[in-house]
Amino acid sequence: TEVLNTVNQQMFGDAMPELRLDKSSLILSFGADFLGTWISPVHFAGQFSQFRSSPERGTLIQIESKMSLTGANADMWVAARPGSEGILALAIANSLLSDKKQLTTTALPQDVIELVKKYDINYAAKVTGISDKTILRITNAIATRMANDKSCLALAGAPVEGQEQGFASVAAIQLL
Repeated sequence: TEVLNTVNQQMFGDAMPELRLDKSSLILSFGADFLGTWISPVHFAGQFSQFRSSPERGTLIQIESKMSLTGANADMWVAARPGSEGILALAIANSLLSDKKQLTTTALPQDVIELVKKYDINYAAKVTGISDKTILRITNAIATRMANDKSCLALAGAPVEGQEQGFASVAAIQLL
């Protein structure tokens, strides 16, 4: 979690921001096995229970290279090539930014917007091994919740941190 803490400190000013799974309507987890081994499984299991039992039952999308306990409980489990998660996160961000009615870009620095624009869904599909249709399904699920003022939470787990490009991948996921 050292990489995650460093990215969080740099991006949010807090190495360990409070994660509220129970307040989200969609969780997009990139290898964060929060029900099994990640940070505090007992704590997160309680929040996940509330996430699932809310009137609008939350949706969990788990992206990882091998099935985890959290993945087994996901509404949508997606296998991705190890090391490709950051590219997928940037392609999702690009798709969300391209949909002008869904998201305003005024809060993002121009250099970040230009970086994100370099990663499209077709490129991500080639690199990750995930079909473009699946990436679009994920993006549309996020966009639908955002259009209805629902909160979405993206998580970066230990498998993402432990890669050669771990820092950049975690930062891309936290950007979402």
